[in-house]
Amino acid sequence: RVELMELAQLSHPLLRRLQDEAPGTFQHSVMVSNMAERAADRIGADPLLVRVGGYYHDVGKLASPGFFVENATDGNDPHASLDPLQSTRVIQQHVTAGVDIARREGVPAAVTQFIPQHHGTRRVQFFYRLAAADDAEIDPDLFSYPGPKPQTREAAIIMVADSSEATVRSSSDRTQERIREIVEAVVRERVEEGQFDECDISLRDLRIVTESFVATLSAIYH
Repeated sequence: RVELMELAQLSHPLLRRLQDEAPGTFQHSVMVSNMAERAADRIGADPLLVRVGGYYHDVGKLASPGFFVENATDGNDPHASLDPLQSTRVIQQHVTAGVDIARREGVPAAVTQFIPQHHGTRRVQFFYRLAAADDAEIDPDLFSYPGPKPQTREAAIIMVADSSEATVRSSSDRTQERIREIVEAVVRERVEEGQFDECDISLRDLRIVTESFVATLSAIYH
């Protein structure tokens, strides 16, 4: 617990790097952490572990911060010069690079686990659709994250918080009704894909998490 408390300090060197080199990702991570901590407390999961996991889940974006929309500042799209598969490789790299960075910086395994598990085995859907429009026979597995799927309730919470925050932030409609639609769709997609099959989060837990996220995001965007 002492080590987790130390990692939770925003002055930690790795979080300082995130603030300096990928400020948009840092702000996203703080939002995800706050959302997830409150939800974890409501379902009896570990709030401190979730908070720290939220801070570090995207540290792999330090490898190429400009390729992620939250860090774009000049309006230029770095993916414009890449084909969909090349773009997917860059996006997927934030998982593998994140694990490497965390291990190199001495982040414990209990926190590092959030890096690969927050995307599970999902597809990088946007670039897959672009590729499939040109080649209907293209292998969808090429666009999938390596996994594993979330192994704990805490990792499942971060998975839902990550997508919910990003989708609501990019939406032009942030009414409470639209926020609810977004969060419910995020949960439903992951349940249908079997992303929670390897952890013990229940449907009741997911309902509570959904309500918590809707309340938090609605308050932020009020």
